[in-house]
Parts: sequence; structure tokens; C-alpha cells
Amino acid sequence: MFLPPLRERLEDVPRLAVHFLMKHAKTPNSGSVTLSTDAVKKLLAYLWPGNIRELEAVMCRTAMSNGVSFVTPDQIELQAQQSLMEERSSLLRDAKKQNIDQFEKSYLITLMHSAKGNVSHAAKAAGKQRRSLQRLLEKYGIQRQSFLQ
Repeated sequence: MFLPPLRERLEDVPRLAVHFLMKHAKTPNSGSVTLSTDAVKKLLAYLWPGNIRELEAVMCRTAMSNGVSFVTPDQIELQAQQSLMEERSSLLRDAKKQNIDQFEKSYLITLMHSAKGNVSHAAKAAGKQRRSLQRLLEKYGIQRQSFLQ
């Protein structure tokens, strides 16, 4: 049976956190445990590389060092890492760069094809300086000789 990692089951995090807090409370049956809204947000923003075991360890430390009736975000100690939002932002930046690079290379190939390999004519058509266009061609490994007719 396949069980996805905790970071893909974020809806389970608050319920599991409360369970582990109660399990590791200093005094058993200490009543109800409540996570503040900000504490829940902090737990949901974390990527949980250690999966459920890490969540249990974090909640155990929280229970041992604090009262467990009401938990605030500053009572929860997490390892420093990128938050889920930062990771998604990073993925977006990478995808954007990849798409821009792909477009740029395709544009340069079309441009060089229409200029029949003449870098000066291609630069003029693109509204760029010849040197700038030459650097872009080098960046993408585009050889002007392959466009000569």
C-alpha cells in the first residue's frame, strides 16, 4: 500500500500534531489540546522531509518543553528550510527561466535562418548590437556556419 509523504497530505498535519502532543504530554489525559491558527500555518508551511516521524519528534519536543493546552507558533521548533511557498516560488522561477531560454533559442535559430547565417544582419533585424547577439548565440551553442547557404 502506497502512502504519500506528509507534505502531500497537509490536511492530516493538524490532527496528527494534536495526537502527538497528547501522546507526549507530561501528564496523561491532560484534557484538550488546541493549536493556534498561526501554529497550524507554521506546520502547514513546513515541508516535513522527515515525514511523520519528524512531526512526532517536533510535537514531542513541544509537549516536553511547554504546556500542551494551547500551542503557539513560537513554541514549535522546526529546522530551518525553505517553506512550501518558497519552494513553489523557486519551481516557478525555474520553469519560467526554462521557458524563456527555450523561446530565446528558438527565436535565435529562426532569426539566423532568415539572415542566412549573417550575424550582422540578424542583429540589425533583432534590434540588437552584433556583440550582444553573438554572446546569445554562444550561450545557446548556435553556430552561424549551420545557416550559411
